[in-house]
Amino acid sequence: MDFQSAINQMKAKEEALAKEKDQLKGAALNQIRELVALFGISSAEIFTTPKKPAAAKSTVDYSAFEVGKTYSDGVKTYKFASKGKRPDWLKKAIEEGKTAKDLITK
Repeated sequence: MDFQSAINQMKAKEEALAKEKDQLKGAALNQIRELVALFGISSAEIFTTPKKPAAAKSTVDYSAFEVGKTYSDGVKTYKFASKGKRPDWLKKAIEEGKTAKDLITK
């Protein structure tokens, strides 16, 4: 087999695959059209991306914590200086009912 005949065979296969792809695409489009008509779907419903739900906001109120004061759990050496991200131990203490006054370092 020479190169030219191999190239011609590959081109024929490529054309056959392209034709098969077009047929499958047409069948898919027909099925989509049927479903759109059946359910009354609009193009806006198809092409609009759904909004992501907002992140849950913290239910813990940190307004009583004053900047410049240091807070501690009173048991271990956990401390918080009222700046930055609230540590997990502080969140847990608040959820358990403790107040800023309970946690302030003496």
